[in-house]
Amino acid sequence: MKIQKLIHCVVLPQVTIGKNCKLKRCIIDRHSVIPDGMEIGVNLELDRQRFRVSSGGVVLVTPSMLKKLNGEKVISESHLD
Repeated sequence: MKIQKLIHCVVLPQVTIGKNCKLKRCIIDRHSVIPDGMEIGVNLELDRQRFRVSSGGVVLVTPSMLKKLNGEKVISESHLD
């Protein structure tokens, strides 16, 4: 079962979102591949280390930012609702 939670997000065409992802207040650029279990917009301090976060708390995610994670474990410690 593929469960995703998207809250106030803009997801451009040709984006793949894995299973059990939680995305909140983010913009996902085209051709991005969001891995299973990834949380974006839930922990802004963590997001600032990985992505670009606006002063209003909106997270921008691009394919190149995701590639820089280079296999690191990027799943947030919080649990899905």
